[in-house]
Formats: sequence, structure tokens, C-alpha cells
Amino acid sequence: MRTLADRIRLIRGDLSQAEFAARSGINANTLRAYEKGRTSPSADTIACICTIFDVLPEWFLFGTGPIKKDGEGGSEDNLRPCSLAMEGEDCDLVMVPKVRARLSAGTGSLETSNEIDGRYAFRSSWLRSKGQVNRMVLMDIAGDSMEPDIRDRDMVLIDQAQQDAIPGAIYAIGVDDGVLIKYLDMKPGRLVLRSANKGYEPMEIDLKDESLNVRIIGRVVWWCREAR
Repeated sequence: MRTLADRIRLIRGDLSQAEFAARSGINANTLRAYEKGRTSPSADTIACICTIFDVLPEWFLFGTGPIKKDGEGGSEDNLRPCSLAMEGEDCDLVMVPKVRARLSAGTGSLETSNEIDGRYAFRSSWLRSKGQVNRMVLMDIAGDSMEPDIRDRDMVLIDQAQQDAIPGAIYAIGVDDGVLIKYLDMKPGRLVLRSANKGYEPMEIDLKDESLNVRIIGRVVWWCREAR
């Protein structure tokens, strides 16, 4: 395995490029560029691939030393994709990117960045039950308008493939330059953005008003919070 591209293809094994990319938290087109030697993965991506597929960074980067810890899997000819799984269980993990942005649940302010602020491991079978895995991102919440349901500094999982409005569900919704996390209700010709916090009045959006740039970014399918 003389090149990094060769070693990536070897780790991928029988997995399709789409499946390998989803498990690794990268775009399929980016993976194709890696495998053709056009670009090289970042340090974060290398760390994710090594963790998910249980290979040592030194072998992955330079092709030297054992493939796995304690010399396991020492023959490249016998390498097969490995996932983080417990024996007898379907525990394949997917690394979901956390985008460096804050979705406001209060004023609608939006902080944006193209950088990824880490990746978080989720069980792939669970993610598939929630929606389209390769369209999911994590983001932090700012504001109190969704309290007590979703609190300031909680982290939400958004499936950007789910953009069809379902009344009563929670969505990330872009309004002009702001992004809101709100319950979504509907009236004829209008979207109603409803907060969990009773101190905030519902917002009605006239869908015929072309002066407003309103878009459903994706459905919130899960959230979590740290102990404080």
C-alpha cells in the first residue's frame, strides 16, 4: 500500500463509497477525490476513519507498522472493514458532523462558519430510523424561546432532507438572514412558527409575501443537553 489513496480503498473494502462516506462523516465526492489522490483528508477526518474502522494512524498515514493495535490485522491482504461493534450486536457507528453555527431559538440571529466543530458517533441503525443519514447535522441552540422543551445551549440533530411541513413538528426554519428553531403549524397560505415558551407570540409567515426569504432547513429529530 504505497499511497494513502490505496490504503483508503483497502479500508473501504466491500463497502460502497456512499456507505463508507456516511460512516466516516464525509461527502461522497470528497471520498472519491481522496481515492484518486487529488486531495488528502484532514487530521479530523483521519482520526474519524481510524476510530471507526479500527486502524492505527501510523499505518494509515505512512503504511508502516501494524494495521491495528497489538499487531492485529497485520496483513493488508486480510484487512476487512471493521466498525465499532459489540459482538453479536448491530452497533455500526456513523460520525455526524457538528457545524460551527448557532441556531437561535430567540432572536433569530445566525452565526455561520464552513468549518466542522467535531463529529459525534451515533448508531447507524438508529439514525436510519430517523431519516436520511448523510443529510444530518448537529448544531447548538441559543435562546430561550423553546424552553422548557429545548433549552439554551442544547444540541439538536437536524435532518436536512426532511423539508416537508408536518404540523406540530419542530423545524429549523430560515427567515431572511436568521434561523429559528420552532414548532411548525399551518394555516391557509401561512406558516405559523410557534414557541414552547409562552412568553413568545406565534409568528405568522405569509407564503405569498415575496419580500420574505423563508425556507424550511430541516426537521429536528433529536436533541440533548449536558448536565449543568
